[in-house]
Amino acid sequence: MERSLRKIAEVVVGDLAVQTTLGSGLPLATLLPKVGHLSSPLLEEPNNNKYIQIIRSMPEVELFYTFLYANMPPET
Repeated sequence: MERSLRKIAEVVVGDLAVQTTLGSGLPLATLLPKVGHLSSPLLEEPNNNKYIQIIRSMPEVELFYTFLYANMPPET
């Protein structure tokens, strides 16, 4: 979970950097609406959500689900 959150934080900061010229003197009042705008896609349909797709493509997450499903009993 921590790695997923860290990865999403990196992407969100990257998205903010693209939208603004992040400087050391950027007022918080200017930054907060942009963060709010970026957070709305987190609630979208998972198949269309870029952040969910990033988490799904992380090797650690893929490996976790591989192990999880490999150890499940077959359905009867």
